[in-house]
Amino acid sequence: MQYATFSIIIPTYKRPRALGHCLAALQEVDYPGSQFEIIVVDDGGGVPEPLRSAYEKGRSVRFLSQKQRGPATARNTGAAAAVNDVVVFLDDDCIVGKNWLNTLSQALHQTPNHLIGGKTKIGNGQSIYGRASQYLIDFLYIHYTDETGNPQFFTSNNFALDRRAFLHSGGFDQRFKKAAGEDREFCYRWNRYGGKSRYVPSLVVYHDPQLTLKKYWHQHFNYGRGGRQFRMIGYERGGKNLTLGPSRFYINLLLYPFKQNNCALRFSVLFFLSQLANALGYAWEKYRLKN
Repeated sequence: MQYATFSIIIPTYKRPRALGHCLAALQEVDYPGSQFEIIVVDDGGGVPEPLRSAYEKGRSVRFLSQKQRGPATARNTGAAAAVNDVVVFLDDDCIVGKNWLNTLSQALHQTPNHLIGGKTKIGNGQSIYGRASQYLIDFLYIHYTDETGNPQFFTSNNFALDRRAFLHSGGFDQRFKKAAGEDREFCYRWNRYGGKSRYVPSLVVYHDPQLTLKKYWHQHFNYGRGGRQFRMIGYERGGKNLTLGPSRFYINLLLYPFKQNNCALRFSVLFFLSQLANALGYAWEKYRLKN
């Protein structure tokens, strides 16, 4: 079997427990150790020395550090230091299965030169806020699917592409300082300039965001801020039609939980709350940039 070579890039900021679980799972993947490396980029929060020591002795884990500039910059830092053919982006609160890299390698051999996006599933024991956030992502994947059946948007906690193509594209836009919008902007740019994408639902990671109501609100407030940045950057790049979306988008969004589970009303209310936070974040960022 011909194996692809991977550089797995993980930005992290003050989440050593989650990062430890993430790295432990990567130590167990069923894939030749010589064919992948793991690059952890500390975004100014500091990685505890015991954690570094434990995993630097494991499967080719490198730790890099930068001043706090956000996950977009951290991912670019990792990609610039990568030595393998394919960069794979993973978040520090994600857990992979043993067959994750084999699935990715097979997908890349079938469709080379594609941006490969996988599926994210919520971890066990998540609060209703964590599950609501995941259902929102599921809805967006459906909404942004083109006529070929592939989403035009992937979250940056489970996607991969050729390292040279990533660097040639300019990577993630480093004006995004929060974890909000940088993946959407990258996918938009990738698709606009003719890049090909493929969704592989069997490429699964388990996400463990541990959201409370307060964290849920702040997450979606920041998504709103990122949405405003996305729109402005799109205009600068000559993009068109970067609007807030038609009314049917929001109607379908609020109805989506009723097609999924028996807690539909609760999730629909949380979806509405997310969009309220999103709108306020968008307005706040618009005001901030004017002053």
